[in-house]
Amino acid sequence: MPMVPWRTVFFAVNFGTTVLFVIACVVGVCEWLVVGGSPFAFLGAVCFVGPALAFGITEWLLYVRKVRNLERPLGVVCGLVGGLAIFAFISNAAEAAVKGGSPGVWFWPYVWLWFGFGTVCVAVAAYGLWCCWLRVRRRTFPEERGFPVGGPAAP
Repeated sequence: MPMVPWRTVFFAVNFGTTVLFVIACVVGVCEWLVVGGSPFAFLGAVCFVGPALAFGITEWLLYVRKVRNLERPLGVVCGLVGGLAIFAFISNAAEAAVKGGSPGVWFWPYVWLWFGFGTVCVAVAAYGLWCCWLRVRRRTFPEERGFPVGGPAAP
């Protein structure tokens, strides 16, 4: 069964996030040029603006131009983002457990920070992996109904 509404949801979320990411990269470059901000923010912005633009363009090609060959690669990228969110949470939790801190992990302000960080990581991971699952299995386009017309006759 095709999941056509997910196609629109994936486009809206992914393209919107890409636009915000490109804006953040432009702000990072402008901050360095105008104010003399952090050189690391400048280098990060310069390095990430290209992949962000490429992802946004391919999202647009998949949704508007219906280039079906881009569905699986974009699904893999979304799956990598979901896996990265899981890795970020696990690595930060392991570092906090091993190194600890003076107040400890269970000090009440840190509990709320961990709850918020964990919620964001789980949400990003769930969305990325769900997008990956549907796109890799090619379930976001409606399937053609009926028999192909205009092709050669079957023997």
